[in-house]
Amino acid sequence: MENLYLKLLQEFEKTGLSSKKSISKFMEQNFKKPKSNKKNEWQSENADADSFLFECKNTGHLKFDERQKI
Repeated sequence: MENLYLKLLQEFEKTGLSSKKSISKFMEQNFKKPKSNKKNEWQSENADADSFLFECKNTGHLKFDERQKI
């Protein structure tokens, strides 16, 4: 199984961890985009991506802009 957290950190090799960077493309490449129009189903389809971002935030290595949707 691929370590996605390590893969995400490698995305910052060029810019450095102290830089601000969008991870949208990374998320699109590594997680399926939810397709449902129903909120509960959409949240269920997006659960893996949400869990990943939650774990990333809890490491303390990355800081997310709370004003942007994740």
